[in-house]
This record gives sequence, C-alpha cells and structure tokens, in this order.
Amino acid sequence: MDLKDKYLFCLSPVDMDDDVSAQGLTQFAENYARKGLVRLREIFTPGTLRVPKSHKALKELESIHKVLDLYVWLSFHWEDSFPDRELASAQKALCSLLIEDFLDGFGGTILRGRRDFLPDMDSLSSKAK
Repeated sequence: MDLKDKYLFCLSPVDMDDDVSAQGLTQFAENYARKGLVRLREIFTPGTLRVPKSHKALKELESIHKVLDLYVWLSFHWEDSFPDRELASAQKALCSLLIEDFLDGFGGTILRGRRDFLPDMDSLSSKAK
C-alpha cells in the first residue's frame, strides 16, 4: 500500500474507542493491502441483523452501523476496491431502523406512567400562537 492509501485509512472516520469499529478498519486495510479488493460479505453477513433485545445488543448494532458507514465512506474514495456500497448503504439503513425500533420500545417503557414529565401539548400549541 502506498503512502497516500495509508494516509487515507488514517483519515477515515472511525471510532477507535469502539473495538468493533477499530477491527473493521483493520480488516478493511489488510484486505485492501493484500488484494486491492474489499468485499463486504467477507466481514459481514447480510440478513443477520435483528432488533436488539438488550443494551449490550444495542451497542453491538451501533458498532455494526459504524463499520458499515466506514465501508460506504471508503467506497467513495476507492470505488473499484470497495464495490459493495449499495449493499453497505442498505444494511446501514436497516441498522438505523432497528436501532430506532429498540429506542422506541425503550422510550415507551421509560415514559409509561410518567406523564408529569411530558409537556402539555395543548399549552405548547397555545403559546405558539
């Protein structure tokens, strides 16, 4: 890998405090250096994403989202070497929906029975007039 390629990997938007994201970057860089081609299916199996059932599973799904985002970012810089942009984008969008589903369910649990913390929508709309 030449210096320009190494530099681009160093500049890539990755959360190095997230072990899964850091591992994704490492795998992408190693595959790129070895073969010049990085297929998404080599590190990710589409169709395996589910709504998380716990906070730990949510964190894992967020990490997968970050790795997919990194793949998309790299694909804009090396289109021929990262050819699965559409698949990565679709799976990233699915991750977002699954995260939202979890948060909607979690938020409903927190707010159920706690209406005193919610603003009165009627009073807010009358203040806006």
